[in-house]
Amino acid sequence: MVLYLSEGLAGSALTQVPTSVPVFDQKNCVYTPHVLAMDVNQNFKVANSDQTSHNIHPNPNPMTGNIPWNLSQPPGAPPIEKSWKAEEVAIPVQCNIHPWMHGWLVVVKGPYATTDSNGNYTIENVPPGNYTVTAWQEDYGTQTQKSNGCGRKTRKCRFHFQAEVEITGNFLCSCRTRSTEPESIDSMTMSFSRSRRRCEFASAPNGR
Repeated sequence: MVLYLSEGLAGSALTQVPTSVPVFDQKNCVYTPHVLAMDVNQNFKVANSDQTSHNIHPNPNPMTGNIPWNLSQPPGAPPIEKSWKAEEVAIPVQCNIHPWMHGWLVVVKGPYATTDSNGNYTIENVPPGNYTVTAWQEDYGTQTQKSNGCGRKTRKCRFHFQAEVEITGNFLCSCRTRSTEPESIDSMTMSFSRSRRRCEFASAPNGR
């Protein structure tokens, strides 16, 4: 998940470009990280750690002004260094050689952060002011929160994304409910929070 300041930035905070160069690696035929965030005009590198060729193909929205590109990268080739000239949340990336490879490039203006495996994040170098913080997740879309009076103190913004899972077939639902017996069902649609509720599904053998 990527978090960024979608409203409230002004002056140099909107135009300052980080000097760090994030890396979008291809390892075991997977994009690592799956989602890479960066600033407008910030250089980033695409590396190939595999012993096979890849074909990197970002496909930005043509209305943003970002230009798509499609480059081959054989094993041992130097990293490809690129940047994007406009904000875009988010640019899908695919490999034309390995169709299962898919990732995202998120281009924003100003300070941003990416959550760790526990869902924690810190947006650093935020000037004093009032801001709208936007959180983006590839499956669940965006959420926003206002953060007023940012100064020397740390402000917290907590986002809660709820997943909806559709399950079709013959299943035994062993979700912990008031019922003491699991209920046999043919199909169900269920919304649950990954962080607050535990749901387990086990396929039932034929005839049971």
